[in-house]
Amino acid sequence: MALALSDREILEAQSLLARLAGIFAEPAGAISVAAARRLRAQGTIGQGDLVVCNITGHGLKQPSAIRIPDEELRPIAPDLAALRERLQSGEHGLGG
Repeated sequence: MALALSDREILEAQSLLARLAGIFAEPAGAISVAAARRLRAQGTIGQGDLVVCNITGHGLKQPSAIRIPDEELRPIAPDLAALRERLQSGEHGLGG
């Protein structure tokens, strides 16, 4: 089977991998996840089916594909209170 995926689908899969699995994949590396998501939505992949997605490229190979606001990259003090403050501020890109 072959699929044509949109850039949006691929970038959404890249973001999903980062948020849920802690994997920073380059866009090309996230294509297998984007394809699996599409096939699941279409019903080609069933709810109980076992699916293995190969993530073939690290995100540092193409860091320009993601956009992280400078404020999110601002360093914090190396203590738990500073980490809690950053997480509560919503500046980490995880939805607050």
